[in-house]
Parts: sequence; structure tokens; C-alpha cells
Amino acid sequence: MTRAGLSSVAAWAVILGCVASSFLLGSSGHDEDSETAISEVEGAEAPDTEGEWVGMQTMLMGRVVLMLEALDSFSPGSGAMAIQQQLEPMIASGDPIDNMCAAVLLARTRSYDRAREAAKAAVDHAAADTSSHGPPTLALAERVQRVIDSLNAESRGSLDISAEDREMIEGRLGWMGQLLMSTARNNAEFEESIAGLPLRVGGAFLLFFLIAGIAGLGGTIWGVVLIVRAAKGTLALHLNTRGGIGSDLPWIFAVWFVLMLGVSVVAGLIVEREERLGGVSGTILQLAVMVLPLLALAWPVVRGRAWADVRRELGLHSGKGIWKEVAYGFTVYATAIPLLLGGVIIAMIASALAGGGIEQASHPIQQAMAEGDVPQRLMLYLIAAVFAPIIEEILFRGVLYRHLRDLTHRWGAPASIFAGAALSSLIFAAIHPQGVFFIPILGALAVAFCLGREMRGSLIAPMVAHGFNNALVLSLGLAISA
Repeated sequence: MTRAGLSSVAAWAVILGCVASSFLLGSSGHDEDSETAISEVEGAEAPDTEGEWVGMQTMLMGRVVLMLEALDSFSPGSGAMAIQQQLEPMIASGDPIDNMCAAVLLARTRSYDRAREAAKAAVDHAAADTSSHGPPTLALAERVQRVIDSLNAESRGSLDISAEDREMIEGRLGWMGQLLMSTARNNAEFEESIAGLPLRVGGAFLLFFLIAGIAGLGGTIWGVVLIVRAAKGTLALHLNTRGGIGSDLPWIFAVWFVLMLGVSVVAGLIVEREERLGGVSGTILQLAVMVLPLLALAWPVVRGRAWADVRRELGLHSGKGIWKEVAYGFTVYATAIPLLLGGVIIAMIASALAGGGIEQASHPIQQAMAEGDVPQRLMLYLIAAVFAPIIEEILFRGVLYRHLRDLTHRWGAPASIFAGAALSSLIFAAIHPQGVFFIPILGALAVAFCLGREMRGSLIAPMVAHGFNNALVLSLGLAISA
């Protein structure tokens, strides 16, 4: 094996080690949304920060269910089946927090018998696994069951609930607990706060799917055009020849990965990730965590490469003109929609086969957006829709995908593009904190960004597509959760 080959193997050993570390760290942090936030000390009380026992995705689902309930009141039967489909994974879950939240939503939608079944399942699951969930969860489940067992069409809105039960349920289930309490004993202030929720959530979904639908139709047509052009051999491929800094590319990515994990660990010792998404000082620290690892781009320059050559190899140029590349970015996003739909289907099938899990997938920034004030939300938009797309496109499509195309160029363009897009997209998806079931979804988006890089050469188009997607998803989440 040549010296360059040995260097690439060493770089990939570092990369794969970092991927494994990042995935394990992300998975352990992801589960903290629910039961691991509960005290793991036998007999100890869990922290009582309001609603911290319930994941963000569960609360978003609760708002969707209220929208479907409102739809069902206008057109009986139209929302009932959708509600059941939404809640089925939570009902079947072995997690007592999921069971309790499902029971709350079923009671709200007047499915009292099923609500009682879910509440009983919560108690059974909490009692069966005290080492994992602990006595505080069992106590909470028993209080929720007591309320739901007393709920029916006659008692709804006028149920007598002890102050102790109300305090525990609202404190630990947050918005879900308030929803149960208002269902059981009407709370005019809370009901007023959610009165416009169905219309807002419905409008947000309608707009989102309208944009995605129009984009998806255009993207499908454009995808067919690209396939036809590829079959005719008239499709311009900007990465079809090996670059001039090939041996440095895997080390740029490896050094970035090591720096990223190192800076994240140091920042984590200073302040929790959730706190880095809140407040001015936290946001500055989060930006530092994102930007400092970009020092890895200096690796080839230190080794004697000219920065102008490095920049061009990585796609950090204006292509055929900045505004033309920006406009093409929306075409790249449109092309991503059909791929994204396939990723969603795969993710849902995988989740169903595993007995659920995708419904809990969320990113910490969603919680921060829901709880933040206007300046904080603007900063979070800046992080998610500007800085993150720029940085991630430089590393994943500029460095990693370019390297994989160089590595496999002898396989021929179709196989090389497939291999490069598949592996770089898998790594991209795996290190995100949404969890394993979101890998097909994020991976599908990443494949589209790879194709954008291939078609344009410049990174501007995939950066724009990436940023637009993040902004759109954040806006939908904010409209639902605010």
C-alpha cells in the first residue's frame, strides 16, 4: 500500500472512531427527554422543573391531536382515525410517560375507555421496572390513572381533584398535565390559551405541505430530466475528475471531527447544551463550538497548499454567479422532497418494526425555540438556518463527498456518485441528535445536497437548500409549539 493509501486508512480510522463516539454521545443525550430525566436513585424525588419529563415531540403531537379533534368536530369521523394513528405508538410503548400522555390525549378526545387502558398500562409499566423508572414515576402514573378513571362525559369539566395530585401532574407533565387538569376540571385561562391552537397548527401544516407539495412536484419533474440527461451522457458532472488535494481531504475531515468533539466536550463541562441554546452568552458559546473546528481547513495550507486551490477544490466559489447559484439552491431543495418522502417511509417502517420510537425524535433546538423570547429565536434561526448549513456543507459536501468521489472515481460516475453520496450522507445523519430512526430522513436530504454539489460544483446551492429546509422546519415547529 502506498504512503498516501496508508495515510487515508489512518484518517478513516480516526473518522470512524469519531462517528461511533458522536453517535453514542448523541443517543445517550437524546433519551433524556423522557424517563432518564427522572431520578435514577431509588426512592429519590425527580427534579420538578415543569414538564421536563415529557419530550418536545410528545408535546407537539398533543397540539396536532387538538387540531385533529377540532377537525373532527366540524366533520365527524374525519379526524378520529388520524388521532388513533398518531397515538398508537404511544399507547403500544412500554414507556410509562408515553402511556400517560396517550391517556391524557385520549381522554381529551373523549375516548375514555382507551384512556383508562393507557393509564393502566402506564402504572403496570412503571411498577414492572422500578429500577429504570423509579417510585416517582409510579406515583405519578397512579395519580394520572386516578383522574382518568373518574373521567366520563358527565364528570368532564367538573371533577374534584386534590391539590397534591394537580401539583404533581402539572409539574411533571407540564403542558400535558395542564391539558388533563383542564379536561377534568375546566380551567378557563388554559382553555383560552389553546382556543386558537387548532387553527394555527392547521394553517401551519397546510402552508408547509403546500410548499413541500409544489416543490416536490417540481423536484420530481427535474429529477426525471436529470435522469434522462444522465442516460444521454449530456449531464455535466463537476466532480468527475480527481482533485489536486486528494490526500489532504480525509485528514481535513478527521481533524475537524476531533476538534468538534473536543470543543463540544469542553463546552459541555462549562455549560449544558440546552443552556448553550439560550441567552446571548450561551448562543456565543454555541457559535464558538460550531466555528472553531473549522480551523481544520488550514490543514492543507499548513502542508504547503495554496488557499486559492483548496477553496476551489472544496466548492467555496461563486460557480456561475452567486445569484444563479442561490436560485439553483431552491431547485436542489425541490429535488430533495421526493427523496425525503422515501426516507420518511423507511423511517416509519423501521420505527413500526421496532415497536415505536420515531415519535420521540427531536432536536434540542426545538425546545429552545418553543421556550425562547424573540431575540433568542432570531439567534436560533441564525444558528440553524445560516451557520449550521454553511459549516455542514463545507465539511460534508465540500470535504467528505469530494474525498469519496476521488476515492471511488475508477468505479465510473454512477457507482462513484452513489457510493460517495450514500456514505457521506449516512455519516451526516448518524451524528445528528434526532436518533437512529431519523437517519433515513436526514440521509435523504443529504443525498440531495450531494447531488446539488455534483451538479453545480459550488457549495452555494446546497447551502441555500440546507438553510431553507432548516428554516422551514423550525418555522413549522414554532407555529405548533408557541
